[in-house]
Amino acid sequence: MHVELLRGAEADLLEVYVRLEEVRPGLGERFYRTLDAAFERLPNYPEMAPVYRGVYRRLVLRP
Repeated sequence: MHVELLRGAEADLLEVYVRLEEVRPGLGERFYRTLDAAFERLPNYPEMAPVYRGVYRRLVLRP
């Protein structure tokens, strides 16, 4: 399984990171670690991200 972000997702993730760091220093880093861990697991457990459209899956994370 190949993990790929949709167009614009990287910019969205950076915006979330910046906002979380403004709320509380270190919170953005925590979010990125959670995201990284999910990306590591996703190829082995694709069912953790429901099918979104066709062959694409959507993984929703909450900070």
